[in-house]
Amino acid sequence: MRFRVSLLVVASAVWTSCAVPSGEPPRGASPVLAGPTGPAALPRAAQPCEAVLGCANEPPPLLTPQDGAVLSGPVVISAPLLEGPCFIAATVVFEVLNAAGTVVLVRCDNDLPAHTTWDTTAVKNGVYTIRAHRACHCNACALYSSITVTVAN
Repeated sequence: MRFRVSLLVVASAVWTSCAVPSGEPPRGASPVLAGPTGPAALPRAAQPCEAVLGCANEPPPLLTPQDGAVLSGPVVISAPLLEGPCFIAATVVFEVLNAAGTVVLVRCDNDLPAHTTWDTTAVKNGVYTIRAHRACHCNACALYSSITVTVAN
């Protein structure tokens, strides 16, 4: 008596996420992670996740505003959304820091290009640094591009 044995192999992919527990924001959303009322620490990737996040790649350049610009009122901050190892949940995290280095605004976006609006009337006049981080699920890489602007409302 002969027995015929069939073996079915099912392949599955396992995805390891370095995302914050809340998951990915809806496409096109720009959730406020911290605002002018107080800075909040950005979720940082654990060391093993750096490669998954594509943190070894260059950060996105800021498209707007221009370095050295004098700003007033609502200002659009934008950067290209760079694809990479986290292509499914690629995002850009924008930070605005005052002259003392205190974070006054943090926003995350996954639009093409990534962008957010900063209401400069919510901060004092002075010099500010705007940073753009490559990110996965709004989990920012340590590397960033930056520009310096002056707020004059």
